[in-house]
Amino acid sequence: MKKKSKKSNKKTRNAERDADSVGSSDESSTKPARARVDYEEFVRLWTRSSTISEVAEQLDIKTTSATSIATRLRKMGIPLKKFARRNMSAVDVKALTRIVKEG
Repeated sequence: MKKKSKKSNKKTRNAERDADSVGSSDESSTKPARARVDYEEFVRLWTRSSTISEVAEQLDIKTTSATSIATRLRKMGIPLKKFARRNMSAVDVKALTRIVKEG
């Protein structure tokens, strides 16, 4: 009995998956178009806002997207301010470490 290699199994699985998806052009499965963000507007909002959430809300994007855009612009040399991180002082590090060691 001949064994199939992992590579050929993967090809078979991919072909089966692709065959299943043919003809199923359900509109709910298509991704919505990404919102284009005007960098000038982004920078203006960023400089006037006090939180990343504020920027994201104004541009109708996710906070992770706003953070990503800011990081990309910083790498290009734009000196955007950094917002304070959320308060982590309420975390009991000793208690959490104890849970990790016990588990």
